[in-house]
Amino acid sequence: MAEPSIQDHLAMATAVVGFITLLGGTWARLAAWTEQRSIKAKFQDEIGLAERRIAFLGTWVKAQEGVCTPERFAEVKQESARELDELRSKLTEFMQQADERKDKVSAGKSVRRMFLLFLPHNLGGWVCHLLFYGLVLFVLLVALQPPGVDLETGQMETWGEWLQIQLFLNIMFAIPILLVRSLAIRYYRKRD
Repeated sequence: MAEPSIQDHLAMATAVVGFITLLGGTWARLAAWTEQRSIKAKFQDEIGLAERRIAFLGTWVKAQEGVCTPERFAEVKQESARELDELRSKLTEFMQQADERKDKVSAGKSVRRMFLLFLPHNLGGWVCHLLFYGLVLFVLLVALQPPGVDLETGQMETWGEWLQIQLFLNIMFAIPILLVRSLAIRYYRKRD
């Protein structure tokens, strides 16, 4: 059986990178959408409950005004005021919790941006994603190879030499990786 060529390996790596990008972007978008939907639905439920409770209390106080003694009516107004204060504090607490959740969602966005786990919207974005994951995959494959035999001298590399080569390659490829990543984010913001 013939060994696969470099083009076959590149085609396979491109397919894997595209699949990972598609899967990561879809998962991240779905997670953000469900979290945002959950926050909005709970907020609407809380506001609806508060509005119904306020309407009830207003109607109840007006109904009590005509049938209660002035002392009892003062108590009714105080009870209603306490309930409204409790309702306001519950809504304030809910809004603070919603803000904290939004902060967590935005923290998730920074992780998505760091690893480009979002779907590109245009050709430039796709090219940048493929280049980013191709470069990262190349660096990982080179980093995972243990010290080998130097082809020129035929001698075994030492761990120190291997570490120097790894450090040099990582620094050399860090700049293009970061550049391509920032271009991908810029294309994502553009949304041509």
